[in-house]
Amino acid sequence: MKENLTAEFLQKGNVYYYDIKKLIQNKKTHFIVAENDNKIIGCGFGQERKNFDWVKDKKMGYIGLMVIKEKYRRNNTGRLIIENLTAWFNEKKISHIILETYCKNINAVSAYRKYGFQDFVLQMKFEKD
Repeated sequence: MKENLTAEFLQKGNVYYYDIKKLIQNKKTHFIVAENDNKIIGCGFGQERKNFDWVKDKKMGYIGLMVIKEKYRRNNTGRLIIENLTAWFNEKKISHIILETYCKNINAVSAYRKYGFQDFVLQMKFEKD
């Protein structure tokens, strides 16, 4: 099932989610690029962050910008990126790792669950016409 978010709530034109240059330069960020035949096919980053105040561990890991070109999904590219990022978190002794995805993105949710991620916090929205 393909997710079509653009018509639902994304603005038109160029949308920038992350400042890639800042991520790469940040010492608390580990940025991964997946390649095939010298072409970028996916990426993701892990970042050390301050944890929620109500959680025992003071630091947490955050995974973001998990993107795999559609042609290369289901061939372990995502798994390899996640494994690399979780190994980096392990080196930093960070065991609480979170990521976010749209709940309607069934393929991503299913993949993350296969990698061992569990539902944690449900964020809900309400929009009045």
